[in-house]
Amino acid sequence: MSREEYMKQLAYLLQDIPEEERREALEYYEDYFEEAGAGQEYSVIEMLGSPEKVVALIKEGLVGENSDMVEYTEAGYRDDRFDEFRKVPKPQDTFNRENTEETHGEEIKKKRQSTVKIIMGIVLIICVLELVIKIIGSVLGGVVGLTGGIISLVFGGIAAVFGTLGGGVVLLIRGIMQLGTATGTAFLSIGVGLLTLALGGILFIIWFNILFRLIPWLVKGVIKIFNKLFRKGVRQA
Repeated sequence: MSREEYMKQLAYLLQDIPEEERREALEYYEDYFEEAGAGQEYSVIEMLGSPEKVVALIKEGLVGENSDMVEYTEAGYRDDRFDEFRKVPKPQDTFNRENTEETHGEEIKKKRQSTVKIIMGIVLIICVLELVIKIIGSVLGGVVGLTGGIISLVFGGIAAVFGTLGGGVVLLIRGIMQLGTATGTAFLSIGVGLLTLALGGILFIIWFNILFRLIPWLVKGVIKIFNKLFRKGVRQA
């Protein structure tokens, strides 16, 4: 209970006494809090006791009960039975509520800062893992795609070269075999066979250059690109 709440409760409980006595009693306890100091209001409330007890003492003084103990002074109502409890102790002998609240606030602040650091660490780890997974996925995808393309190019080139050369040889042999029976068809077959063989030779040269020059150059270029991407991703992480 705060000082304000205490005084409101006291004023409420004193509504049934004369207005003059009520005002003087409230002024007395307001002065009591003021003299004790702002940092001692909880200690003062503890020393005085509940508002109900204080009101009972005031009303006893008004009706004349315990007149030897209760008297009205210039400072308000006074009861010798509770004077010792209402003395405000020195600051060094009291429980410093402000320091306790401040210490509690510091502990909460430290716990919040620790929690924030843990959350930030978890988020950072997740971001790094996500980036690493993306980089690995990109590298694997590129390697698989490049490998598949090279394999297709190699075997496709082999099939094209040998198919063309084989077709030219077959046409050439057929034309030679037809020289004695069908001269015109034989020369045509021989000519087409020679052209096919020439085309096969050109395809072989192209395939050879692709296999032993272009593909290694492409592989080195892709590896270099992946290395740059990986280093950039690590720096950003």
